[in-house]
Amino acid sequence: MRDITNLMNAYRECSRNLWNVYFSSRDNVGGSLDAFGRLRDLLFTALVVDELFYEGSAEGKDIPPPAIRVVPERR
Repeated sequence: MRDITNLMNAYRECSRNLWNVYFSSRDNVGGSLDAFGRLRDLLFTALVVDELFYEGSAEGKDIPPPAIRVVPERR
């Protein structure tokens, strides 16, 4: 199983910075939330999902989407 902590941290940092610097101070917060929601989905796909590689044997549309399993750490 691959550890994607770094991918998730990069996504969270990018998403947080984009919101804090460019969207949170706009006059129309509702419009900002709508636009940011769409961008956040694209960011997640680009920074996390696209970095997950399928290691099985399949072609074209037969390739299943990557799955993410969250495993909490004991502290």
